Amino acid sequence: MKANNQNPAADKALLHAFIISFLLLHYLLRGRVDGKGTLYMFLASIIVTLHIWLGAYYIVAHLKPKRTWPHFLLNIIAAVSLAGSILSFDILWRWALFLCALFTCAIIKYSSIARESTDPAILRYSNTKIRIEIISIPLLILLSATALLFPEIIAILQAVSLLAMISFWLWLAFVAKVYSIKFSG
Repeated sequence: MKANNQNPAADKALLHAFIISFLLLHYLLRGRVDGKGTLYMFLASIIVTLHIWLGAYYIVAHLKPKRTWPHFLLNIIAAVSLAGSILSFDILWRWALFLCALFTCAIIKYSSIARESTDPAILRYSNTKIRIEIISIPLLILLSATALLFPEIIAILQAVSLLAMISFWLWLAFVAKVYSIKFSG
């Protein structure tokens, strides 16, 4: 075991188990898809889950945050927020608020990791993720408020949400090249 009681293999296994259980939850909820709009949100929810899986894997495999109570608490809040968003995929305003909480946790986690590290690659990755993902918070709040205030345009908002999730992930991977940053060790 590494210093600070880190066991990367166990952390990765736990992460994979959680995400697979979240994907299984999607599978179990597929019966709630009752039209194009809920299908768009169902797919957007799966994309978010896969995005979180990749981001969390990078945290566990490369960033190696210290095992502290604040990090543990952030992990719990993030997991509950992700589960809440999955369970709420068919209620747009609620889905957006759960994702707002989830991305807030991610930004706090990346900020904490950046403060703890002197490794240039870790700092570059963490700061890039913060700069990119912080935009999602006001956008998700706006999406939630718009869905509540203007239910007559919910179908448009659902389609835009799916397109935004696809675009966001593609942009992270291929334009910002966040997942191409090389880490030492």
